[in-house]
Amino acid sequence: MLTLTNPPLQSAPLTYNRVFVERGGYVYFGYQSKPVVLNTARLNVVAAGAVLTQLGIPTDDPTLPVELTAASYQGTWDFRDAMSEVSATEGTTIFINGSGAVSCLDKSTGTFFSCTLTITDATTGAFSYTEAATGTIASGSFGFVTGTATGMYHDPTSTPTDGNIVGARR
Repeated sequence: MLTLTNPPLQSAPLTYNRVFVERGGYVYFGYQSKPVVLNTARLNVVAAGAVLTQLGIPTDDPTLPVELTAASYQGTWDFRDAMSEVSATEGTTIFINGSGAVSCLDKSTGTFFSCTLTITDATTGAFSYTEAATGTIASGSFGFVTGTATGMYHDPTSTPTDGNIVGARR
């Protein structure tokens, strides 16, 4: 391995040193991180609780498990038929607001349409979905940790009318 002892001044702000390694008659280049000193201060649970209380912010108990609510699933979710290929222009995008309001976008036409999505069990992420205009219904579950969704649908305007859906949070 070859390293430069006196690298040029222009390389001083870089966070790494350039190195060269010879293996089997070939020379490869790489990097070696420069040592850094970080001065950080952190608060333990007792100190953080005292500061949060002084600021009027409710304290959290880190020993309690996470409690999921319907708002836990807010965000932008892209859904498609499980049998179709992943495409930026196929399927439906569902926007879930923190208040529970929902809007839907047909990705192939770029138009918004009326739909409802209800989180029926926040703990498991179970949901039910309806498009009144087409009679399409779906049910399934969101994966809070994985950011994915799975379920089944019934769409009387498509062939086949029943199928599986997959989704992912953006």
